[in-house]
Amino acid sequence: MKRNILILTCLLLAFLCVFTGCNGKASDVSDLEMQENQQSQSMQESQEVVEIPDPGMESDGKIDARLDSFEKNLKEAGMKLGERAFKDATALGAKEGYGLNINDIPVEVYLFDKNSGDAWTTENLKAAANSQTVTIFGVEINGKSPTLDCVLNGDLIVIFPMESMMPHPDKDKIVEIFNQL
Repeated sequence: MKRNILILTCLLLAFLCVFTGCNGKASDVSDLEMQENQQSQSMQESQEVVEIPDPGMESDGKIDARLDSFEKNLKEAGMKLGERAFKDATALGAKEGYGLNINDIPVEVYLFDKNSGDAWTTENLKAAANSQTVTIFGVEINGKSPTLDCVLNGDLIVIFPMESMMPHPDKDKIVEIFNQL
């Protein structure tokens, strides 16, 4: 009788192990699959970029028609254009900013609100008019705020941010088209 109980108990345990994964193989495979699914899901979620707009990177559309015209004229002049990208306009005291690659070299266009009364805006508009430069506020290198060369056209400026390292070969033509806006 004891022998029958022992055999029955062993069979019951074996039965439970097979279905609950006591042997390690069935549960290891399902655990591995679950981990792979979780990692895959996690990777997919991390690849989804959610952009939170910065106040200096919002557009009210005032610059759009002028940029459309600028891009159209650049294309007609035979230049290759990349997609527009928002730029942090607040660092210059500007209202809106966009960057785009023209013939694979970055160029940035900023719209200023001349009536804003903002000290940075006023200072950069004066500098753009007088010395064709703008200052990047909030950044210091060796105790000085960096400046960039620019071209002013009314309330718009164009900047060639790579100018010191790699002058744009089409700068003169780009500036000519920009000044026609």
